Amino acid sequence: MSERTRSVGFALALSVVSCRSTAGTAACGPLPESEKHWPLLLKLQRSNCVDGDPPSCAALGVSLNYALHGVTDRVRGVKFLECGCTSGSPHGCAELGVILENGRGVAKDEAKARRLYDQACKAGHTRGCSGLAYMLERGAGGPKDYPRALTIYEAGCTRDDPTACNNLGRAFQHGDGRPKNLAKAGELYEKACAKDYPIACGNLGKLQRDGAGVPRDVKLAEKLFLQGCRSKTEVGRAEVCLLLDELVIDGHSTAVPLAEAKRHAEAACAASIGRGCLALAKYRLGHEQDPRAAQRDLRRACELGIVQACEAAAFSTDPQND
Repeated sequence: MSERTRSVGFALALSVVSCRSTAGTAACGPLPESEKHWPLLLKLQRSNCVDGDPPSCAALGVSLNYALHGVTDRVRGVKFLECGCTSGSPHGCAELGVILENGRGVAKDEAKARRLYDQACKAGHTRGCSGLAYMLERGAGGPKDYPRALTIYEAGCTRDDPTACNNLGRAFQHGDGRPKNLAKAGELYEKACAKDYPIACGNLGKLQRDGAGVPRDVKLAEKLFLQGCRSKTEVGRAEVCLLLDELVIDGHSTAVPLAEAKRHAEAACAASIGRGCLALAKYRLGHEQDPRAAQRDLRRACELGIVQACEAAAFSTDPQND
């Protein structure tokens, strides 16, 4: 295919994105009014995309979906990701999969997300492989296939993908599909935590806090929770901050003020995060001496799947409990 033919093909593919029907202007023509005030980098990405560069289409789609350069347009961002993906960008496929899996600005479509992850993974894209493995693990968007998920995680971890290392660590921690080995789990969590992956820092911190497979070290747990809570990576960061709040409420840390830890727990519980309700119940008992309110929070935590809260609620001695 000639460069001229390729460029024309891209222009046609993008006409649905960058063409004003009233003016009949094709993608390679004058900028639509909405794009005239774009930063120079976005204009360059668009120009390169129209000229036949799939990675530029994917980069522009990501920029518009996540406002990386001050402009948010999720509808057109998705269109640019679609163009990048169908034109040969594994990154475009993987990022489009993330958006469809989570229903970010579009209708949620796990089956399509899984196909896109698979397509990206076959092209060697790390995030695509991790996304596919996680869907295989849960049976989301198609049949569950945990053995295949673990195989993908192992391959990803050897390429230093923190998501893969963390999820493989969970398998060793709980003995799911791999022999239970807390020391191995800790090594994998540590590897992922070093790559600025908050969830892994939290998981490693919990092992240290509980003395699971390692000597109990609450101070080291506090350090790991702080590291995860201060991470630049958004995914999982709030959950790790909550682990730090629990340490403060339990009297094992002064990393954040007690009142702030309570506010975080209240917000988490209101957002239907079970650990937040459990932390709030601990605060009610330890700092407010309010067993009735604590029982209410324990029940809520239990409803949200926190087994520890169910056990605590069952043994509650609150005389007001019915």
